[in-house]
Amino acid sequence: MSRVLPTVLIVAIVAASALALDRSQRLRFERTPILRSSAGTLFSPVCECPRDSVPFAFELRQPETVTVTIRRNRDRVDTVVSNRSYPAGWVRLRWDGLQPNGIAAADGSYRPAVHFDDAHRTVVLPSAIQVDTQAPGVVGAEPKPLLLSPDGDRHGDVLTVRYRLRERGLGVLLVDGERRAAAARPGLVGTVRWNGLEDGRPLRRGPHPLAFVAEDAAGNRSTPQRIGTMTIRYVVLARRLVSVGPGERFYILVSADAPRLAWRFAGRSGHARPGTLVLRAPRTTGRYRLYVSGAGHADAATVKVERIR
Repeated sequence: MSRVLPTVLIVAIVAASALALDRSQRLRFERTPILRSSAGTLFSPVCECPRDSVPFAFELRQPETVTVTIRRNRDRVDTVVSNRSYPAGWVRLRWDGLQPNGIAAADGSYRPAVHFDDAHRTVVLPSAIQVDTQAPGVVGAEPKPLLLSPDGDRHGDVLTVRYRLRERGLGVLLVDGERRAAAARPGLVGTVRWNGLEDGRPLRRGPHPLAFVAEDAAGNRSTPQRIGTMTIRYVVLARRLVSVGPGERFYILVSADAPRLAWRFAGRSGHARPGTLVLRAPRTTGRYRLYVSGAGHADAATVKVERIR
């Protein structure tokens, strides 16, 4: 009896091995039920952007009833569809990256798996899907110049922001909280250039707060970082009202990007460069208007000539 049991056990093991080998050989030569497949490569389930889910698809050879899951290594992290029938052809699905508990999947690599309920067979799609929920960090961003005059004269027409990131990303400039421009390509360092236009027209004159954010390929965005205030101006007089005695000289600062300015005051006119304009008041008391223009733009101030006691 003691010799019979080992013999029976050996026979059973050999038989089981032969059955497993036969089944593996049959599966090896059996036609796969999926002809082709495709999948997105990278997304962020927390980005609140068009890339907050990822598409994937597979083409069925014939009508099938399938359960589609998402796996990380051999562990199932989510079920996309359960026991659903599809006709032959392409099945197109999306995964939002959220686990059944509502928590976003951890950063890493995942693969869709298609289980054929009738055949008791599972096919793991070859394309890996990467989950990335970390926004790129910003080392620094510097805007120049902070005085802009987008009038097309090639003087102070373009705002440039040079930046550096901790990981590859795309720099984005926000003006008044709105996205205005982005870098041409992602990288660790880059440049954003903006021409000061909104829908083809210059933004209104005056101060505009600037902020900078970085975006990565998955759609994650860094927290907006305030980087300064830009002022759009063309010709600006530093004072709106000047009080001066009759015949006395007065000074007024003129800010402009035009290299040459024209002025008109009390029946006289002339030319000057941006900076401090020095003029002499008329000998007759009263109110006079000072006009300064350049490159198609102008500003004005009132000069009050009065006897000062």
